[in-house]
Amino acid sequence: MSGTLSYMQPFLHLWDEQVHALVAKNMTNHPFKPMLVVSPHLDYSWKNWLANHIWLHKQPWFLWQIALFFKIFGINTFVLRLPDMLMFSGLLLITYRMGTIIYNKPAGFYAAVILAGSNFFYRLVTGVQATDHNDVAFVFYVSASFWSWLELEKSGKRHWLVLTGMFSGIAILNKWLPGLAVYSGWFASIVLSKTKRKNIDNYLQLLYASGITVAVALPWQIYILLRFPKESSYELGHFSQHFFSAVEGHSGNFMFHITNISNLYGTDFKYLILASLLSLFFIKIKNEYKIALITWIFTVYLFFSVAATKMAAFTFIVAPLVLITVSLSINYALKILFNQKNYLLKTVKPVVTVLVFGFILINFSHINDLILKNDHNTKNFYEKQIKKTIFYKKLPKLLNKGNYEFFNCPALDHIKVMFYTGYNAHDFLPTKNDIQKLIPQKITPVVFDDGMLPQYITENDKIIKIKKPL
Repeated sequence: MSGTLSYMQPFLHLWDEQVHALVAKNMTNHPFKPMLVVSPHLDYSWKNWLANHIWLHKQPWFLWQIALFFKIFGINTFVLRLPDMLMFSGLLLITYRMGTIIYNKPAGFYAAVILAGSNFFYRLVTGVQATDHNDVAFVFYVSASFWSWLELEKSGKRHWLVLTGMFSGIAILNKWLPGLAVYSGWFASIVLSKTKRKNIDNYLQLLYASGITVAVALPWQIYILLRFPKESSYELGHFSQHFFSAVEGHSGNFMFHITNISNLYGTDFKYLILASLLSLFFIKIKNEYKIALITWIFTVYLFFSVAATKMAAFTFIVAPLVLITVSLSINYALKILFNQKNYLLKTVKPVVTVLVFGFILINFSHINDLILKNDHNTKNFYEKQIKKTIFYKKLPKLLNKGNYEFFNCPALDHIKVMFYTGYNAHDFLPTKNDIQKLIPQKITPVVFDDGMLPQYITENDKIIKIKKPL
């Protein structure tokens, strides 16, 4: 396996990816009824996002995208990740354009090149990193709202106003209220400008765009409150808990996201980011761009630093802006350094520029992590996941046509079993009561045999026993 890209793994990852895949698969037939288990036959906890029926643990937009691609191209892990690949590609163009508007084409180009080497983004795109496809879509649509506002500020054309509001609304439909981030920089650029803050039209434009955001995001919230009142009320409360308490053990101190910069961007990148932000005070760019850029980055980091729940990807929505800031600052420094009449300095400028940004790119990509290590544990994990996936795909062919419900799946693999077979599955043993409920419904229990099954299962010939994989 040495030399194999670690992000080309053709199996579903824990935790989030397999859940997102299953819900999106079910949404191909029921787009407005997000479900994990389509038809529960046994009692379940409707609060458990790993085993419930109506699944509202995340906003629906990224799931709709995956479901649409499943519908068009078929259901498999490549298609699952295809929307992310396209959004990542689109994000590179958005980053380039934002850098071009804020400063110049080289700043946009180098920022996009560095982003293209993002190890952390690859982990999100391919489901390795927690929150995976949800955060890819969130970064894309939040960045699209930033870009639209910059285009609006540059051209004044009304359609960019509409797009800013629309992209912000879609961002909310991916990961809730932080999708409003664009308005922090927009508002700051108005109130901190001596001329703009006196013009009522600037405030009216912001209100108009925010109205579009509400029109895009609010209908779904009303719909689920009316259609699924119990589940939606619980999940809306769950969303708010993220700010006040460490949900599901995702805790950390106030400096968590500053410390995490090394994980997102590379070793000692926080010093480069800080120096780049400070340099903005000396670089001649449009004041509104400067205010918005600093406000967006500062607001996002402050918000998530104050919030009690901490996860690595939370602040990554400003990654394109961070890289643009770094790129334009280095570009500016090189411009000063080589803006001399000395012919030799001008000659070596392209070489030095490539070396500097090449070093940053290698540092950012964590190149050693991109390749599967040639060690026993890594190869065992990869081969084990492949074998289990092949086994789960073959399960429907091993059984005659009928209704089945799987039990005693390897830990959390019940979601993979449901994804590949279409049958309900659980990672626990059925009780006698469970069996008595299923048999009258003409549902045959299938139990994975780990050699430690209780007697009431081994002696029941109405239960199918299959050797537990691996």
